[in-house]
Amino acid sequence: MIPVDLPDLPRRAWLAVTIERQDLAGTEAFAVTVHEGFNRSPRRRWFPDRALALCHAADQADAAGLPLFDRTLCEEAAG
Repeated sequence: MIPVDLPDLPRRAWLAVTIERQDLAGTEAFAVTVHEGFNRSPRRRWFPDRALALCHAADQADAAGLPLFDRTLCEEAAG
């Protein structure tokens, strides 16, 4: 398979589910944010590990029919 370079995603409210690595009080955590519409507040849940966050994000994306953006993969590729 040929890799395709994608531009960095801007940090704004996409109609999507995103996973991001965060520093929460000095501890690594993973935030799953669900953006379901411009007139709705985003919902966020925190997880101690990426696998749990990914499972929750996939469930939310599937239930709402939204794309899933795993921003932790962008961080790993850049580092």
